[in-house]
Amino acid sequence: MKRNIMLALLLLTAKVGMSQSYTLTLVSKPGNSSFRYINNSPTDAGSNYAGTGMVIADWTSGGIPYNWRVLLKFDLSAIPSGSVIDSAFLSVYADSLSPSGNSGYPTWGTDNAVGIYRLTAAWDTATVNWYDQPAYTATDSVILPQSTVTSQNYLRVNVSELVKDEYASGNHGFLFKELQETTPLNSMIFFSPYNYTIDSTVVPKLVIKYRNITGVSNVNSSNLTMEMYPNPGRSNVNIEVANNQGEGNIEVRDISGKMLFAQQISATHSIINLKVDNYASGIYFVSLHKADGSVLTKKLVVN
Repeated sequence: MKRNIMLALLLLTAKVGMSQSYTLTLVSKPGNSSFRYINNSPTDAGSNYAGTGMVIADWTSGGIPYNWRVLLKFDLSAIPSGSVIDSAFLSVYADSLSPSGNSGYPTWGTDNAVGIYRLTAAWDTATVNWYDQPAYTATDSVILPQSTVTSQNYLRVNVSELVKDEYASGNHGFLFKELQETTPLNSMIFFSPYNYTIDSTVVPKLVIKYRNITGVSNVNSSNLTMEMYPNPGRSNVNIEVANNQGEGNIEVRDISGKMLFAQQISATHSIINLKVDNYASGIYFVSLHKADGSVLTKKLVVN
């Protein structure tokens, strides 16, 4: 098997001694998050709003039905590059002070379930409106179910997969909208980041647990070797493991830590043909896990 300097530069070879876990609590406020709500009423569709409430609703104005949606983005830049996100939980608090909807009853109606979606394009708080709102995807979306009381908080909502997707693919934030947008007089209205100076305990919060790999050292052991070629690759990449004393497993993960591929390997020599034609361009991590607990990790670049 040919080796060359470029391949050596692209490979990240590490003996993973341990991983250190961290908890990041993001308490939203105007300085560290982006927020707007928009609606499609004839007079407001070209505008956006940033009050103390997050208005998600199907309502009426002068007998004309219309919809409210919310865009909210947390700043994830404090999570170091290459970290693995284990979990993320979102908490939002009912805004009983909001004059919108049925005032004093923020989670109102018989069909007010809300979906949380990942935005897939950038947006500007100064210019976003109903007509040019960013695209979103339903992949890994999360549902806030129909409320059971008229002022209901939704605490520790599991948005782990959404945040992993954001971290891996680009963070443009969340879209909140009613699952159905045809039946008026249904709402979920929560305190927004702009309520921070009034009561910081009820603004949206995102708690993320992530890991960093520590205890990294170069590996020169003759019984723990792995090569990948071509690297960078586009359609197929060979993963070759030789002189491997004892069986093990090969795992491929994206930068968010999501498992994309796993296969057991034999005790002496294995060549695995990994198809990467469906992988997005970027960096992936290929790990050889031995039965004795040792791990060899290398970086794979898909272009």
